[in-house]
Amino acid sequence: MNNHQLPLPLSELSSRKYRGGTFRRIEAVKEALKSALDKSGLTRELIAEELSRLVGRNISVHQLNNWAAPEKKDRYIPLDCVGALAVILQDTEVVQAALEGSGFQVIGPMDAAYLELGKITAEEKRRRKRKRKLMESLGI
Repeated sequence: MNNHQLPLPLSELSSRKYRGGTFRRIEAVKEALKSALDKSGLTRELIAEELSRLVGRNISVHQLNNWAAPEKKDRYIPLDCVGALAVILQDTEVVQAALEGSGFQVIGPMDAAYLELGKITAEEKRRRKRKRKLMESLGI
């Protein structure tokens, strides 16, 4: 904890509203990875090769298969591989599976552009409304 942060009693953390184990997502993440791998149309060899290149260390097909295998509950996807997999597979399903139930959403580049456009549109609407009120108050 840094010196600028006040300690909170554990009972005041917003995460306390969730039941213990709520975010056990290993099964869902494995299922999402298998689905994303299958939908990609890419071979697992190619995925492992590109993943290795992007994360800067060797990732074998065997590791990739273990991450997607439901029975391998002790094999987790390293965090640095999650982003690389999203880029390679063009799929955010794995990340979304990990966040399920948290209220957070993962969006791709196209949806991010739509979100930004929506925010700009809403801001423009607020500004037009404010401008009308100001003009009315000035008698213009």
